[in-house]
Amino acid sequence: MVKFQYTSLIPAPLAAVWAFHERPEAIQLLTPPDTPLVVEKRTGGLEIGARITFRVTHLKLLWVAEHTEYEYQRLFADRQVQGPFRSWHHRHLFTAEGDGTRLTDEVEFTLPLSPLSDWLVGWAVKLQLKAMFRYRHSVTRLETVIK
Repeated sequence: MVKFQYTSLIPAPLAAVWAFHERPEAIQLLTPPDTPLVVEKRTGGLEIGARITFRVTHLKLLWVAEHTEYEYQRLFADRQVQGPFRSWHHRHLFTAEGDGTRLTDEVEFTLPLSPLSDWLVGWAVKLQLKAMFRYRHSVTRLETVIK
């Protein structure tokens, strides 16, 4: 299993950062435009049982994530039900820090052909995740900071 974490301080109140993630269009806004993911279907919000289905365009497959944890203004988490990974678990953590919000994304994943592929390719996936979460946190900052 490969573990990855990305964290940043968003200069906006916790309630504003959480509210942005609750918006129905948030997942589209948080998906980098150069990523081969298209939102196909969404059921529910952030609560346990909510699902998001992505189409992975270059692999021509579906990636289905189901929310498995939810604590209002503290965290929500999803796991892969179907998709390109052997396993995928993603926790979104929110912590008030001064006048801002510490946003932390924790991902644990296992690649197909693990454990060899985790060792050989895990670093490349981590680089892609770093770029994706840098983008996501930047969008969150733009969408929540009071202008």
